[in-house]
Amino acid sequence: MRGVSEVFTNVLLLLITVVLASFLFATFYNVYTQQQSRLVVESAKELCLARVVAVANNSGVSAFFVYNGGRVPCFFDAVYVNGSGPYRVLDAASQNCTVPPGGVARCNFKAPYGAGVFRLTGPRGETAEVRWAGP
Repeated sequence: MRGVSEVFTNVLLLLITVVLASFLFATFYNVYTQQQSRLVVESAKELCLARVVAVANNSGVSAFFVYNGGRVPCFFDAVYVNGSGPYRVLDAASQNCTVPPGGVARCNFKAPYGAGVFRLTGPRGETAEVRWAGP
């Protein structure tokens, strides 16, 4: 009885290994490049350039006047109030506020009016911070 040559089986196994390794490399390389291109597109996106220009007392709660110097609208949905001592959140309030590009908007949040650091945040990473000395 004749069998398969040892050289032929080794070449066949090497060929199968190379084909499978190439397939796995191509698959993972494709996933990697897609993730990298998504990160590049995300970082190239226009940013919101917001700045709090004033804080007003609205019956004991803070009203923020926010200027948007960017070319895309800013959307804020939360404000955090930090005390003058160690960095800790004293109160957090949520409400929606949209600031158009190149405009000023009044954002009424339920944060208590007083001294401290106010940080407005949005869902896409928008931030605007002001250190307010109080009344």
